Amino acid sequence: IMAIIEGIYEGYLFNKITHTASGNNIIVDANHNENGQSEGFSPIDLTCCALCSCMLTLMGITAKRHDFSIDGTTFEADYTMADSPRRINRIDIIINFTQHYSEKHQLMLRKAADTCPVKNSLSKDIVINLILNFINN
Repeated sequence: IMAIIEGIYEGYLFNKITHTASGNNIIVDANHNENGQSEGFSPIDLTCCALCSCMLTLMGITAKRHDFSIDGTTFEADYTMADSPRRINRIDIIINFTQHYSEKHQLMLRKAADTCPVKNSLSKDIVINLILNFINN
């Protein structure tokens, strides 16, 4: 097996994760409410990161294919948890576009977000509340 990521549990709820191709590292730590120190991304934070960055990557691919850009687009994400079993219940995402887009391009961007493989891999029980803030023309 050729790993795309490698990790080591360093103790005190810290995991050091390495992207094998680039050598880039991230620290994964539990949140304060889970007895961690909140000094790195939590596993749940990374789930939200994967979802948002996948959506924006697909939007970027779509924009490039159709000769426009989403450069400068920003996003925010938050989540809520459920109990029994403990799991992500809801992810709220706001994507803010900094450029004007035609209705056709807006529709393409919405469709790109909806085809995100990370989104399609998550449980259907997770409510994903996606808000796309387009600049009014």
